[in-house]
Amino acid sequence: MTKNLTSAASVTELSVSESPETGPPLTDSNRLKLILKERLKRSIGLKGEFYLPCLPSMLDDYLKLLSDFLNILGQNIDAAQAENLRTLIANALAEGFKNSPHANLIVSYFPANSQSGLAGGITLNTKIQIESMAQKYHSWPDIRPEPLFGSHPDAKVIAIAAELGETGKSTYFRCGCGPRAQ
Repeated sequence: MTKNLTSAASVTELSVSESPETGPPLTDSNRLKLILKERLKRSIGLKGEFYLPCLPSMLDDYLKLLSDFLNILGQNIDAAQAENLRTLIANALAEGFKNSPHANLIVSYFPANSQSGLAGGITLNTKIQIESMAQKYHSWPDIRPEPLFGSHPDAKVIAIAAELGETGKSTYFRCGCGPRAQ
């Protein structure tokens, strides 16, 4: 399920200058900087994603992270937008947490209007991603530092085997582990 929230930035229309035929060119450096900033906002595009574990207790921290990020982009959200964002994120976190302990909330962001860049605001979409244990296990070697099973991976097995008693007098069950075990 994908839900979204659009934050519209307050855009001040600034005219560059009077037409050269009707008046002198604009030379005020402060006004030129403001105009340049507004034009840049219209031409800057961005998109990306935040991956947040579905932990409802982290709601306030996630909201601060998203609000700070929007502020950096010049997107100052008002109280109503902040409340909508809170509701959107809270509902998604609760749904993901209820569905799986391995759920992530993916918050994607992009300009609300590709023609007006950041000046047109930012749209936030949310979706829940639930990663199966097989998917987690498959990616585990890529994110885990070597050695994968610690410096003494068999130490626990050897300790348990020693507690079982003499070989041949104890019953045990041997099982394979991992996705390739047969």
